[in-house]
Amino acid sequence: MELEGAIVDRDYLIDTIAEVREERPYEKVKRAEIISNGDTHVNCEICLRVLTEIPGLDVAFYSFGIWLCSSCHERFIEKEDFLKSVSELPAIEDEG
Repeated sequence: MELEGAIVDRDYLIDTIAEVREERPYEKVKRAEIISNGDTHVNCEICLRVLTEIPGLDVAFYSFGIWLCSSCHERFIEKEDFLKSVSELPAIEDEG
């Protein structure tokens, strides 16, 4: 499957999202606050992108050591049926 430009295994993604959903609630953290705290290389737990390098990211979400970009938070945490969101991701066909 493809998520934010990365190829991810479906089962791994579902397991990761299920674990991350257990850490709710998440607090909003402004991008400027992330940078001012010196956290310039924190990754979204789901899509693994570096938060401070995501174009247009104004806020991220944080809970007990877990960071999420706003896109993954909206897609997989805010929605009750995250499996539907996973199923809507583009499939990657085997090359072999």
